[in-house]
Amino acid sequence: MDHKVLKALILDEFQKMAYLRAEFPMLTGWGCPTDTVHSMGLNYLTALGRHFGFWAISEYPVPNLTNLRVARAVRSDVVWFARPEGEVKLLCEFERYDPSAGGKIKLREKVENLVIAHHQLSRQQPRILLLIVWTTAGVAITGLQELVFKVRQGFWDNMGNKIPSLPQDSEFIAASFVFSQSSKGLVFEEVLL
Repeated sequence: MDHKVLKALILDEFQKMAYLRAEFPMLTGWGCPTDTVHSMGLNYLTALGRHFGFWAISEYPVPNLTNLRVARAVRSDVVWFARPEGEVKLLCEFERYDPSAGGKIKLREKVENLVIAHHQLSRQQPRILLLIVWTTAGVAITGLQELVFKVRQGFWDNMGNKIPSLPQDSEFIAASFVFSQSSKGLVFEEVLL
């Protein structure tokens, strides 16, 4: 599947959330404890990849198949592989934004992990890098535009290694999943793109 077509499918799901509502009522109606949102989010994104016809897994340790020098190993939250060739088409991080717990620093690390993972894969091809930041209603997420700039400019890791920018033929999508508190727990409310 062409990455532009895939991007359109993802954005359509994020606008309508039809698959989420149909397959994950624990996020959209039942409510769930805060400490399960990450697990539920990874399950949703993995299932969505399979729904779109990919092999999809969560918690994937991305092998460094290139000469890229990096200071840390990367374990992507969700990865989608194309059938039948097995090329990685999507790398995803799903992270909570908590401004009192160093939220901007954690988001920066997640974005860096996406770019590092892209460059560690052996065949550089157009891919989608997807950052989903989740929070509760009323919490403003700051710094996303700075992160988009970092993706397109490249950066230095904490060991002084230069990490190249994301190529122009690849896509970077940043989305915010907003949850509200109900008597039953957190319930998905909306996606902000």
